[in-house]
Amino acid sequence: MTLAEVEGAEPEELNEYFSKDQKHVYFQKEILEKADPNSFEVLQSFSGRDAHHVFIGNKIVERADPATFTFFGPEMSFWGVPMRTYARDKKHVYYMGQRLTGANTDTFRILSDGYATDSVHVWKAAKLLRKRDPNTFAVIGAFYTRDKNHVYSHDKPLTGVDVATFEVLSDARYTKDKNTVWLYRQPIFDARPDTFEIIGDDYSKDDQHVFLSRRVIRGATPRAFEILKAGYSRDDAHVFYRREMIEGSDPATFTFLERGYTKDKNNVYYQGKIRQGRDADSFRLTRYRKYTLDNQHVYYNGQIVEGADPSTFELIADEYFRDNANVYCGNRKIEGADVGSFQPLSHYYSKDKSHCYFCNSVLPDADPETFARVKGVYRDKNYVFSQSTCYKNIHAASFESFGYGYSRDKNHAYYFMKVIDGADPATFHHIHKGYAMDASAVFESGKKLEGEALGNFLAAHPEIQDLKKAQPRARPDAEDGAGQP
Repeated sequence: MTLAEVEGAEPEELNEYFSKDQKHVYFQKEILEKADPNSFEVLQSFSGRDAHHVFIGNKIVERADPATFTFFGPEMSFWGVPMRTYARDKKHVYYMGQRLTGANTDTFRILSDGYATDSVHVWKAAKLLRKRDPNTFAVIGAFYTRDKNHVYSHDKPLTGVDVATFEVLSDARYTKDKNTVWLYRQPIFDARPDTFEIIGDDYSKDDQHVFLSRRVIRGATPRAFEILKAGYSRDDAHVFYRREMIEGSDPATFTFLERGYTKDKNNVYYQGKIRQGRDADSFRLTRYRKYTLDNQHVYYNGQIVEGADPSTFELIADEYFRDNANVYCGNRKIEGADVGSFQPLSHYYSKDKSHCYFCNSVLPDADPETFARVKGVYRDKNYVFSQSTCYKNIHAASFESFGYGYSRDKNHAYYFMKVIDGADPATFHHIHKGYAMDASAVFESGKKLEGEALGNFLAAHPEIQDLKKAQPRARPDAEDGAGQP
């Protein structure tokens, strides 16, 4: 029965979870069965007792003695609620209301990380851990415990470890004993436990080696080793990228640029690899990540752009630059392009006063004066273009693209620029991903749906039961260009 179903005065609120009136105690507004409102009191958060019972939530703690029942131990947070998890009465110890069978109330002690012992037993939370020595049992680090006989990880005994000298290091992924160092319980071969230390970022060292994870960085000097950033490190003689020594590197002059580039007095590097032929003193980045320069060359994605003059380099858009003589797209010269009037339109299209271009190729039929992108379609006064192809059979002024390969002009509907047989351009429109329709048909990937396929589509789209009532987008007027894309 709920609080709302009980007649009488407004109940007294005891805390966030419990309330009571003259007849009942309530837990979260539900009647707490067998609870006596006259003697009931809150112990902590959602625990309480009366003269006869102890309650945790809406459950009775079986065989608990309410007169001597108390919570003890460190306070913890569960679901954002502070509480103590252990309790005792004159005879028993409890964890979250569960009685720990055989626990001695006098010798019981709480350790850490959920472990506890008495003179005979060891528990993890309410679970009894068998074959543990409670007198020597200790928590030694995250997920690790020990007694006089074994070291345990996740409560399972480890083999091949020296119990007396085993320890968890400051980064708990690392452990060691007098013989071995481990990372994630896998041995780091060649590591000397007596001088081993953690550096950070998966690097460690002893007096003879430097390690990245579990493998030696060959040639690294431990006493002078220093972590840099982005996978780089150095000692007093070399620079390293991850585990590899960079031959010819100079650690004293090594500096970081951006986008994976570094340099020293000798070389330019990209992700640890020497960029051969670069002049380190004059090497620089541009605002577009694919272009770099030195005093000899312009580079695109690390490759020399043949013939480009770095001294007059000017980035005019992503993928496009010019020097005093030519215009380039990517790493190739656009033959015949006029440097002064050249205008990039996108990653692929551009024009100057005389020509239009797709990448590095001239579009011979395009008119540069009227060539432009209009609602996702490149066209001029005469033609529509897709990549480097000129479509002379399409009416440019009325052409519009719907996406997903569909388009139309005043004469036809198209799927990837091919005429869709039988489609009515006046009512044709795209409806969903690979589907389009006109006043009398539905098309999938440019093909008319008929029979069972059409029936299945209409069943899945009940909003399109009557094709003739479907409302298409208005076709643009072919004469004055209204509604052009």
